Amino acid sequence: MSVPNSKPRRAVSADRVDGRAKVTGGAAYGADRSPDRLAHGYMIVSTVANATIRSMDVSAAERAPGVLAVYTPFNPLPLKPSGFLGPVRVPLADKEVVHHGQPIGFVVAETYEQARAAAMLVSADYDERPAAVSLEAGLPGAKEPDSVDGGPAVVTVLADGVGSIDEALRAAEVTVAATYTTAQQQHTPMEPHSAVTAWSGGRLTVHSSSQGAGVLASDLATALEVE
Repeated sequence: MSVPNSKPRRAVSADRVDGRAKVTGGAAYGADRSPDRLAHGYMIVSTVANATIRSMDVSAAERAPGVLAVYTPFNPLPLKPSGFLGPVRVPLADKEVVHHGQPIGFVVAETYEQARAAAMLVSADYDERPAAVSLEAGLPGAKEPDSVDGGPAVVTVLADGVGSIDEALRAAEVTVAATYTTAQQQHTPMEPHSAVTAWSGGRLTVHSSSQGAGVLASDLATALEVE
C-alpha cells in the first residue's frame, strides 16, 4: 500500500557476519577442527524400540585395530545427569531401551574409520517387549505430566459462569468432534551434530553446534563434574 506524498523507504542494511562464508563454503563447522592426537568416537545404537539389554559382546571390537575403549551399559561412562531443563537420561547409565536407535554403546579409536568399523562388530541381545510405534498406539498408555519445564503441564482458563469444560460441552447446543492428522516433518540442519573437544591446562574447549552455548557449558560441567 502506498501513502500519498510519502517518500520511499530505504532498505535497512543488515550485516550478516558469517553470511558470505556460509554461502561460499568457507564457514568452519565444529567437526572441522582437528587438534593434535585427536581420538574419534562412534555410537552403537539399538535395533529395537522397547527392551532390556540382556548382554553385549564387545570382545571383537576391543581387539580391532586402533580401538582405545568400548563403553556400554555394562561398562558405562561415569557421567552425571544435568537438571538444567528438567531430568535428563544419561546415556549408557542403564540397560533399558526406550526407543529405536537409542545409543547403547560408544567406541573410541584412533581414527573415525577404525571407530566405525569396530562399532559394527558389537552385538547385543535383548529381552524385547511390544512397542508403540505411532502416536495413536501410544495414546492408551499416555500420562499427563505433573509439570513441563518447571511449570504447570496444563493451564485452563474458564469463562465466568463456566464450571468446567466438560459441563460446557454437555450444555452446548452443537458440538463437533473430529480427528486431525498432519504429515510427519523433519528438520534438516546444515551442520551435523558433532563435538570436537580438547583439554589444555585443566580447561576443556568444545567446538560444537548448539542453539545455547551457556546451556551446553552448564550440561558439560555437570556431566564431567568440573566448574
